[in-house]
Amino acid sequence: MSARETHFGGAGHVWASRYRSGAVANAFVSILWTLLYVLPFEPFPVLLKIVVAGGPGVWFMLGYLLYIIVGFGGFLGLSYLYSIAEAAGAKRVNNFLALTGYAALFIGFTGTTIGLAVAGAVGGYTAVILHAPAENVRMVMEPFVNPLRILCLVTVIGTIASLAAPYTPSPRPASTT
Repeated sequence: MSARETHFGGAGHVWASRYRSGAVANAFVSILWTLLYVLPFEPFPVLLKIVVAGGPGVWFMLGYLLYIIVGFGGFLGLSYLYSIAEAAGAKRVNNFLALTGYAALFIGFTGTTIGLAVAGAVGGYTAVILHAPAENVRMVMEPFVNPLRILCLVTVIGTIASLAAPYTPSPRPASTT
């Protein structure tokens, strides 16, 4: 048994380990994202002005909070679910659904949260720094809406696949007798 397997709960906890590693990676990205708020040199203080002003700044803040909640908390929760399922051993985790869920969840939530943050930052910059009218701000942010919808659907598909994988046994290979 490798040191990694020992650390993450023993052999056979493949998906639990992967989701836990994803949670740790997302925690580090969340730390870096938090630094965007607290760094006192330009251009970072502009983000605080955008968030405080509300409107598009809410999109930025929502992206940040969702990244922390789904990126860290969601992946950590799923690692626990997979740990229980893999420890039971009676039913094997469906690897296809687990891989599809992991990839779709990661791509979907990362794209959605970053898209929300970028839309909020761009719209907020237009509103707060350039003092553009509300109609111009709406026009700047509108192109983000449909891609965000699609990425949200990808996230939902990833979540459903990730939740179904521990409860759906992998197909058994056909025996050659």
